[in-house]
Amino acid sequence: MLVATGMDCVVHAPASLDLAPDVEALLAWTVREGATNVVRHSGAHTVTISVTAAAGEATAEVADDGVGPAWGSGERGSGLTGLTERARELGAEISAGEGRGGKGFRLLVRVPASRFSAP
Repeated sequence: MLVATGMDCVVHAPASLDLAPDVEALLAWTVREGATNVVRHSGAHTVTISVTAAAGEATAEVADDGVGPAWGSGERGSGLTGLTERARELGAEISAGEGRGGKGFRLLVRVPASRFSAP
């Protein structure tokens, strides 16, 4: 979807991860929500998607070089609100806002290592 809209997309992810289904679903939702928001709101040229499992946590991050957060005073759309609720149910942390160095937008979900292994 990102490439089809003319953006450069860089993906950093292992070939496979052994995650519980609910954790896998949360990371997948993070990537989908992040990519959708990039297309709809960012005006970005480059998007980086990273999925990792190391150092006591699993993460999914979507970062772009676009215009940055579109909300004022903490307002968020329903997609990020739903993602935040789902992350909290799993004991995960979510960060959504200005990208590194004050450029673009960054969405990051961190799931603690205790949630990694499939049942």
